[in-house]
Amino acid sequence: MKQEHHGLYGVFVRRARDPLSSFTHLLGAIGSVFAAMLLAAYCRHIGGSGLRIFSVIVFGLSLTALYTASSVFHFYNHGNFHIQLRLRKLDHSMIYVLIAGSYTPFLICSLDIGAARSLMIIWCIALAGIAVKLLWMNAPRWLSTGFYLALGWSILAIPEALHAMPAAVIVFTALGGVAYSIGAVIYALKKPNFGTVWGFHEIFHLFILLGSALQVFALFLLLTMR
Repeated sequence: MKQEHHGLYGVFVRRARDPLSSFTHLLGAIGSVFAAMLLAAYCRHIGGSGLRIFSVIVFGLSLTALYTASSVFHFYNHGNFHIQLRLRKLDHSMIYVLIAGSYTPFLICSLDIGAARSLMIIWCIALAGIAVKLLWMNAPRWLSTGFYLALGWSILAIPEALHAMPAAVIVFTALGGVAYSIGAVIYALKKPNFGTVWGFHEIFHLFILLGSALQVFALFLLLTMR
């Protein structure tokens, strides 16, 4: 017997192409907006510079953009191949935006103006990744996933930032990175799958949400300790 769903999730079940993925990332988008507002307000409250407040807003906007694009892509269910392809490209491109957007406040709050060179390199690589994704949407999963992971963990090549961060911030930032990485591996391998509802893709989405939550908390700690 088919289970009835009511409320907002019921709308997704009836109309979305991928209800659970679309719904969970809608929640992620809403949470990102609130996180951005709270972090920016807190940064201003503790006397953070305009540059630091701006960097926090960039992070919040990148989170919101990723989850909004993902939710819309997984919701769209009208069969127009060209629109679906554009939404898919936008969805995948936002991963690069989130990676670069996540680096922005962590580097600026740790190194201030000294972060300029590293951030310029990271954003240029992210933009190059977006260009490749737009031109080669069907690149092998292992290649795309490997590129995401390499850029995501490139913080290891910026030792001065690691030295400037409190240990607790490094721990929670790393835990967020581990959650993202586990999600990326699940996406690349297309497993595990637990029935028709909780497939690898839905599990992948949950790990992305967990990674974001951990890094939002890490940024809060960084603002508190700096």
